[in-house]
Amino acid sequence: MESLIKKNMILLIERSGPLSHSLVKGIMRYSNHHLEWSFYRESSYQNRRKERVKWQVDGVIAHVLDSKMAKKLIPLKVPAVVKGINEIVPNMANIVIDIEAVGKMAFEHLRDRGFKSFAFVGFEEELWSRELSDYMQQQYATDIYMEQKSRIRQSYEKELERIVQWLDLLEKPVGIAVGNNDCGRHIIEACKH
Repeated sequence: MESLIKKNMILLIERSGPLSHSLVKGIMRYSNHHLEWSFYRESSYQNRRKERVKWQVDGVIAHVLDSKMAKKLIPLKVPAVVKGINEIVPNMANIVIDIEAVGKMAFEHLRDRGFKSFAFVGFEEELWSRELSDYMQQQYATDIYMEQKSRIRQSYEKELERIVQWLDLLEKPVGIAVGNNDCGRHIIEACKH
């Protein structure tokens, strides 16, 4: 087997959450089998761009909110792969979610447990969440509740009240798919009221 050329990669991925953990695990597994990559990983990377510009880096894999954040974090002329949260980042390779597969899997899981009414809770600000809610609504006549992080920051209690009111309107029993663990916790808390 030929000797591989070692590449220096920067991972700009937050450490919190199962998605980030799975993403890093997958990247490491791939690089161990196919490439000779050396990684530098930052989990708190907002203010280090000046240092990164000086590094001899061959590529960047980053979890970013939007295009503005990508431009701020990633040095020019460096190949980059990004996972945008709020939007697809133009002119960069993007990691995207297979919305149809996720939606179908969530629906089938709930249907197989006997539910005939379905709902989805996600975050309005996150692209994948908006796309998944649209898909679920179109394909499965799902009731939708989209949380807004700004409302949660202003008053978690009021957002919880909104969720409780929404839950009261749903046909029961209802199977609820959630966009992430935070949405799931909010639904569980709302059900306690």
